[in-house]
Amino acid sequence: FFRANGRVYRDGSELFADASWIEVMLGQGILPRGHHPIADGKPDARVLDMLADVKRVMRGVVELMPTHEDFIAQNCAAPAL
Repeated sequence: FFRANGRVYRDGSELFADASWIEVMLGQGILPRGHHPIADGKPDARVLDMLADVKRVMRGVVELMPTHEDFIAQNCAAPAL
């Protein structure tokens, strides 16, 4: 399936999730020759709108997160010597 259209088939008892199988396939140099026809089910404009929404939400979440330095200082800074 994956080599033909990037689809991952699982019967539910595998150790890896879909994303992990995709990483394994790509890591082994196995690239899909095409895409699954279901990907054509939504108009391009709708997909771009959905992706813009995801980007907006992710940006908002990141803005609420502390910087790396602040997180370290607040949660796991080494004691001063």
